[in-house]
Amino acid sequence: GFMGSEAKFITAGLPAVSGIFCGISALNGMKGTSDAIFGKGGFLERFSFRPIPEVLTGWGKVWTTNTLSYKIYPGCAYIDSAIDCMIRIKKRFEEERGRRILPTDVEWIRVYATLLSVAMERASERGMGEFLTPVNVNFSIPLSIAVLLSSGELSVQTLSHENLSAKKNEIMEIAGGIELFHDWKLTVNMVKRMTEKVDFISLAKLRLNEIPMLIRAFRREHGNFLRIKDIGLRIPVKEFFRRSKRKRINDLSETELDSFPMPFSARVVAKIGGKIYEEFQEDPLGSSGRPLSETEELVIRKFEKEMGVYGKEKGEKILKAVLEIEKIDNMKEFPL
Repeated sequence: GFMGSEAKFITAGLPAVSGIFCGISALNGMKGTSDAIFGKGGFLERFSFRPIPEVLTGWGKVWTTNTLSYKIYPGCAYIDSAIDCMIRIKKRFEEERGRRILPTDVEWIRVYATLLSVAMERASERGMGEFLTPVNVNFSIPLSIAVLLSSGELSVQTLSHENLSAKKNEIMEIAGGIELFHDWKLTVNMVKRMTEKVDFISLAKLRLNEIPMLIRAFRREHGNFLRIKDIGLRIPVKEFFRRSKRKRINDLSETELDSFPMPFSARVVAKIGGKIYEEFQEDPLGSSGRPLSETEELVIRKFEKEMGVYGKEKGEKILKAVLEIEKIDNMKEFPL
């Protein structure tokens, strides 16, 4: 249930601090042992029922930072495409009617997404409490769409405890009319496009006869929170193993991470104000693999909108420093 509770703040923040601490320690001569990760009783054995140590290969040859994505709106990465779609539907309605969408306009909304989005939704339900919080909205497509329609945008401001408390009834009413469905076509497309760049199946040396064990282990660890009605009866297992443009690899250095995509796709069909609208987003805005110039513009626009906490003058200095960070010799010079 951690995906829906405020404990998620800890899992998101502390690893970043720990990573920086480890980097600084290594730079200053601290040494460790690889057994802590790869050895008997090490991290991989304890953390995963099917370890893939090969993902930690390619040191100095390939940079996973090239796959960094940026959140244009607050929330889990698996909600982004649905929000991209809903923002366009909202804009179309407003241009046609000359006004904002009212809760009474929303007759129904259906979201078709990948298995990752459905799994996120089901996992977050465990941590859903009595009150709306920024975290349980972040991991719910219906709640995120409802906040967007109720408050006009999905942002730091509309996710404040004050706004969520004041508009709870309206948000829950809208969310009640939103259904989320798994679409195998979107999931297969996601796997195919990602494995064209990094063939995880050959990298992990995964075999078809391991699938039953993986399913049993997953259920043992996480319970049966993904039901048949969530994922669909016909599971196209062979599609995941079919060789198309995949290049078999043994090491991450053999991959193309510069253009690695994050196709967490979604299709939204909505009946609003008596009219049916439909939008599709394959790769969410801000995700890796999209044009860098587009992402940079979106990130700058988001920062400029939210930099009021620093004040305009200091905010502009911070933005300039980030855009020219390669010129900074000592991070103590960073204007915070």
